[in-house]
Amino acid sequence: MLCDDRRDALFSTVRDMLSACGIPRRQADVFERVIARSERTATRCEVFLPADLPFAVAAAAGIGEDVATRAAAVATVIWSGADLMDDAADGDLRLDDWGASSHQLALVYTNLLATLPHLMVEDAPSQGFSRCLAESLWLMSHGQFSDLESATAVQRGEDYLDVIALKTGAEAAFFAQLPLLMAAAPEPTRRPWETFGLHIGCMLQLFSDIYGTLIDEPGNDLLRGKRTLPVTHALTMLDGPDRDAFVAALVRVGSGDREPLPWLIERMQECGSAQAALVQLERFRFRAAATLPVALDEFPRSHPLWRLLKSCWLLGALESEASWPAARTEEAPASGTPPAAPRPPPRAGGANHAQLVASYYDAHTEPFYLRLWDEEDIHFGRFDDHASTLGPALKSMTEAIVAPAGIRSGEMVVDAGCGVGGAALDVARAYGARVLGMTISPRQVALARERAARAGLADQARFVVADCSRELPLDDGSVDVLISIEAACHLPDKERFVRECWRVLRPGGRLVGSDWMRTARATTSTAQRALTAVEQAWHLGGLLSGSRWFDLLSGAGFARVEFEDFGDSVLPNARLLAQARLDLMLERAAGKDGGPDGELWVMQCTTLANAWLAGWFTVGRFRALK
Repeated sequence: MLCDDRRDALFSTVRDMLSACGIPRRQADVFERVIARSERTATRCEVFLPADLPFAVAAAAGIGEDVATRAAAVATVIWSGADLMDDAADGDLRLDDWGASSHQLALVYTNLLATLPHLMVEDAPSQGFSRCLAESLWLMSHGQFSDLESATAVQRGEDYLDVIALKTGAEAAFFAQLPLLMAAAPEPTRRPWETFGLHIGCMLQLFSDIYGTLIDEPGNDLLRGKRTLPVTHALTMLDGPDRDAFVAALVRVGSGDREPLPWLIERMQECGSAQAALVQLERFRFRAAATLPVALDEFPRSHPLWRLLKSCWLLGALESEASWPAARTEEAPASGTPPAAPRPPPRAGGANHAQLVASYYDAHTEPFYLRLWDEEDIHFGRFDDHASTLGPALKSMTEAIVAPAGIRSGEMVVDAGCGVGGAALDVARAYGARVLGMTISPRQVALARERAARAGLADQARFVVADCSRELPLDDGSVDVLISIEAACHLPDKERFVRECWRVLRPGGRLVGSDWMRTARATTSTAQRALTAVEQAWHLGGLLSGSRWFDLLSGAGFARVEFEDFGDSVLPNARLLAQARLDLMLERAAGKDGGPDGELWVMQCTTLANAWLAGWFTVGRFRALK
């Protein structure tokens, strides 16, 4: 719980405010049991939404501690009543403990939920408070009804996301407004916080429902007939008899038959359904940060807003053995799209593919690659005991690729797909070679030239705009060493590129490089669909296997062809994509300059990280001699 230091004061305030309402004794006794349950929940959970959200908003909006505590107390009462109603609706109440039937308790707490907050708030802003509360309760009841009908009403991811936006989304939107309502803030001031709360509520509900769908019995939501995002994703991924069997098992489990439950969980894991849903969670997190009415970088990392946004961490979810009972798998395109989704990336490999790649790197190199990955190298790193952090790992990767070429001073070296010139300048500096860097992005060429000038290497390292998917702008036999680091993956015709490398190298010339590759494990239909999603998201011209690279190089006439999968030494890059970049992305988004492209970048990184963690994606290196 983020507000641990305020917990005792909060629940003392809750009880004092309820006592002042004059609730009849029997109802007060029962409600005290509900508050006690909420207090236990607040003690053990990562985020206690009705307290943490109002406290975080109040801390950011400059609202006093007294008002914040009272707002959190009101939110806790609303949450407690709604939680009990949810249990009554789901049939989760143990009637012998409560001394009443589920429908009796639902009736009592429907009335309490609608009336108690009004009795607890008696000051001037109560008129605005009453209207907002009524609107929120209306939306929440609609969401609860849709949730109860999810077994038949939720068929697509969009349906499910609509449900959580009404259910916890509407609830959290109200909680985020509460401190401002009680401080008599005008409506235009409250609205951005309402939107922020909506996204936070959806984010937390998604995480809860993903967990509730993939845990073992007896608490699994499938036993209640619920269809959450992992279920709709699996339905999208499966077809034919596999889909029919999955639907039949859902029906059996929803009617109380526990036997098919482990099989359903296993099928969803095979489809990458948890990770697909977590991609949507990351999108809601990004939107929450992007809609903040304050600049997040003005606050210390210990501020409640930072801590709230960093809850339900993606990487922790992927790697928590408690969360995922079996082997983790990869994310494929999610079946649902949250409201106001960004434009999808254009499909890679088409007639305008080269221009698409050029435009992509022109627009994304500075705000995302250099900002969120590294200032010099935009490829992946090679990690070992001597290079355990990203910076040294990037240089270790360059050296592992280049060193076998045996570059000598004065030789002509071409870096095909040079990015901003990191590796090219390293080669010029370390080996005394003449280097020509080529990239399809004019902006990257300008940045590389600036860096070469600052390093005093402008005469030794030149950079030009060139489309490596076409004929290389070089004479036959004019190059001693050709380097290509994680660039060929963008080329639709890699065989043509390899032939061009053969043409421009002199006899005895060396070709060294690395590329994004599919592994030998990526054989299932789920893996194929997932890697297709990676190719489309990153504007790739296709991912080849290491064996296919070997065949291409040998077929073009190269000798001494060697290939190596970097394997586990590059796996930490996947964790960096899934973890470190998100913290920086939140900071950028809060500065209001992330935009739809930033959201797409988050999705790109998450998609690739999941494929990597699933074992379907890797980085490999190749070398060959002419």
